[in-house]
Amino acid sequence: MYLVAAHHLIAPGKRLRDDAALWRRVRRYPLSVQAALAAAEAVRPALVEPAAAALISLAPCVGGSAELQAWVEQIGAKAQTGTLAELRVNPTHTLHAVDNLALSDLALALGNHGYGLGLGGAPGQAWAALELVLERRDPEALVLAGDHGDNAPYVLDTAQGVAWALAREPRAFSWDCLRGGAPAQGEPDAERQFELVAVEREDAPGTPHPSASWGLGLALSALLEAPPGPFSYRVPASDADGLDAITLRWEVA
Repeated sequence: MYLVAAHHLIAPGKRLRDDAALWRRVRRYPLSVQAALAAAEAVRPALVEPAAAALISLAPCVGGSAELQAWVEQIGAKAQTGTLAELRVNPTHTLHAVDNLALSDLALALGNHGYGLGLGGAPGQAWAALELVLERRDPEALVLAGDHGDNAPYVLDTAQGVAWALAREPRAFSWDCLRGGAPAQGEPDAERQFELVAVEREDAPGTPHPSASWGLGLALSALLEAPPGPFSYRVPASDADGLDAITLRWEVA
């Protein structure tokens, strides 16, 4: 599979508010889901048939939101004082507990009728998603993830998102999608192709950091700097699944 577009953004507030239609669509969601969907919209133009692409969404490694957490704390406080009946609930905050919210929203927005899978919020699920993309051999696929914080997922009032668009047929990487659709400054980038050949595993227990989007973002940064030819990216232990050492094998042209 060829990586044909990717986008990684941290603290997506400006990106969301610059797109009024997207903001209206996602503003009631938790920040992690907003970030994932903003990244997915950035790579959407690189898909030839987005309605038929395989969609694989990674749930946040730390679920919920600052609003949902505040609501839970209010429940505990009012339960102790016997004033629980006074609690007022914002119904939209119940959405913040839905693991596959990003997948559902994106599928509806694309009118998608292809393969869809929502993976749970365990660390290392991103690499399982790429393995599945290689195994299934769909013509196109989109993998998206959103987490709280940049590399500190327990900070519920910040978020980051990442999306990778992949295609079966050889295709050049879209640099405009990497920039979120913004025009390039200066000379355009040379056309490059990034073919994902394999995802390899070997036993190596460790303690991973709970953020799927962070690992995909680091892998993307390394890939974009790779010279032409075979390129192996060894996933840092902190971005693996706690069980395996994972290596992504690429052919760069």
